[in-house]
Amino acid sequence: MPVRPAPGVPAPALWLGLAGLIPFYGCLAAAVLVPGGLAPIAVQAQMGYGAVILSFLGGVHWGLAMTGAGVAAVPATDAAPASMSWTRLGWSVLPSLIGWAALLLPRPGAGLGLLTIGFILMLAGDMRAAAAGTAPRWYLPLRRLLTALVLVALTLMLLLMPPA
Repeated sequence: MPVRPAPGVPAPALWLGLAGLIPFYGCLAAAVLVPGGLAPIAVQAQMGYGAVILSFLGGVHWGLAMTGAGVAAVPATDAAPASMSWTRLGWSVLPSLIGWAALLLPRPGAGLGLLTIGFILMLAGDMRAAAAGTAPRWYLPLRRLLTALVLVALTLMLLLMPPA
C-alpha cells in the first residue's frame, strides 16, 4: 500500500498542491545554484509566484463563502448565503493585498518576509475555517503540509539569496 503524505486528502488536490511547490523550489535553486545574474530574477519570480498563490488561497475562502460551506442551507434564490459576511469575504481579499504589497516593497528581503507573514496568516485562517466547519475536513491537513513547505522555500530564499 503506497504511503501518502496527507492521508484523507483527495489525490488530485494533494498531487496538484505538491506540484504547485515546484516554482518555489525551482526559483530557489536558480537563485542559489545558477551562476551569473539570474539570482535577482529568480528572487522576483519566487515573490511573484508567492503573491499569486496567496491570492489563490484567498479565492478558496471566497469560494467556500459563496457555496455556503459550513452554514445552514439557504433556499435556491438570488439571495447571498449567510456565509457571505463582510468578515469572511474581507478575509478572503486580504491575501491578495498582502501579495501585492510584497511586490511593491523596495527590498526583496522585505517582500519575502511579508509573503512569509501572509502564508502564516492564511494558515491561521484555514485553521479557523476548519474549526468552524466552513472548510472540508481534508483541507487543513493539505494546507498545513503545503504551507510548511512554502515557508521553508521562502525562508531558504531569505537566508541564501545573494546580497543585492
